[in-house]
Amino acid sequence: GAVLMKPYEVLYICGHGHSGSTILDIVLGSSPNAFSAGEVSYIIRDGFLKEYCSCGDKIGECPQWKPIFDEWFAEMEIEFGRYRALRTTYEGNKATLRVLWNLLIPSKSWKMYVRATEQLYDAIHAHTGASRIIDSSKPATRIALLRQFTRVRPIHLMRNFAGVLNSEKKDVKANIKRGIESSSPPKATHRVLASWLSTNASCMVFGLFFGAKLLTFKSFVARPDTLRRFNPDLGANLASATFATEHMVAGNAIRMKPAHRLETGRISSYARLSPRERVLARIVDAVFWFWN
Repeated sequence: GAVLMKPYEVLYICGHGHSGSTILDIVLGSSPNAFSAGEVSYIIRDGFLKEYCSCGDKIGECPQWKPIFDEWFAEMEIEFGRYRALRTTYEGNKATLRVLWNLLIPSKSWKMYVRATEQLYDAIHAHTGASRIIDSSKPATRIALLRQFTRVRPIHLMRNFAGVLNSEKKDVKANIKRGIESSSPPKATHRVLASWLSTNASCMVFGLFFGAKLLTFKSFVARPDTLRRFNPDLGANLASATFATEHMVAGNAIRMKPAHRLETGRISSYARLSPRERVLARIVDAVFWFWN
């Protein structure tokens, strides 16, 4: 019963990294009553308040986020260090079974984590006035967490393995000002495959429990107007609209860019993949056709 009392709902994007979640977050948050928060789960990062909001200010000095965090830190009943530890315990693919168990028999620490997270979202709502908060944190376990205190519309965003692998082969250098919080050297193919499989499996499990809608990267880029099923208040003709986000924290560096259009109809050529990697990716995508 208590779950339905909040004046806001969360549109939650789960799925593997490099699947277009930041772009999806920005588009879904583009209506007046919505707020693109970004990857809220990552507020536990060291030095997070010194990182940059998409408005260009440091998060700790941003006129939108500073009052949110001031209120949250004042209200929170546990130390921030404890919250950070609980986040490691209850989020991510490795926490899948632990979270499912806590849904049956809630532990004291699970309840503490839920309560503190609820206070954060209440503060976000209080200072943005948004009735829809978009969170693109990605771990499927977070659906269960958010569902403890408010309505959640989970979206399982899927991108084919070839597309994810091609993106993971990029050598990314950290640049805090440009919104790249840490370096990401090209990843080993077997690691990307293991991660892609476990993440989508976890999303399927929690998606079945909590009614996630499936959305492929290709489909929403090709037909952005279909996103109205998640946020009915989105503007007309999304394919030709321009999008920018005012106060988005954590996520792909694209959130720092000025207003831009969706690049519709451009499908990757997988230029970073070797011939052998392309064959493997083709086989994986054929076997797991239901995920792409």
